[in-house]
Amino acid sequence: VDRPNAKTRATYHEQVVNAEAPAPIQHRILVPLVADRLHRDLGLPVETTYILLRGAATCLNLLLFHALLARWLPAPWPLTGTLFLAAVTPLLYLGAQFQEGDHWNLTVFLAALLILAARRDGWLWPLTLISMLNREDAVYFPLLYLLARYDDLPAGALLLRAGGLATLALGVYGGLRFALGTRAWYSEFIFVQQNLSDPLA
Repeated sequence: VDRPNAKTRATYHEQVVNAEAPAPIQHRILVPLVADRLHRDLGLPVETTYILLRGAATCLNLLLFHALLARWLPAPWPLTGTLFLAAVTPLLYLGAQFQEGDHWNLTVFLAALLILAARRDGWLWPLTLISMLNREDAVYFPLLYLLARYDDLPAGALLLRAGGLATLALGVYGGLRFALGTRAWYSEFIFVQQNLSDPLA
């Protein structure tokens, strides 16, 4: 199902690694740079490196999702939920073009939820740093933190920590924009008509 997107993906890959991609893809550098490093170090075709990265992300997503469900649900419900996630995962490949970071975006959000569930909040800092190099959605981590800890911490400490996470996320994004600039956007910011009319949008 993903074969029709290979040509577009190859074009955008070259644009990202050469700092010539349109916004916002130009700031989503982590997966293309890792794919390019695997291509250069292992001699693999670029398309193969993306297949490997997608496979790794999919496996991690299933493991993390199962672990998350297992914290609250008895067997066999964690496995049942994980099988449902496995069943819908192929939909990510329909009309994806160059959204390779989406697979890993799910990975980091599941990891963030597990971190919060395990009360290992310190791991949110490196996760936020790495995640912002993949996709700017990690800017929502401070909101997740607020929702998870609003009744556990004094308001001042809660706002200070959430504000620190937000500053880190915005700092990484601002640094990317400063280093790479901001090119013309490859699409409109909001596709209301397309989202309502195209089932793959």
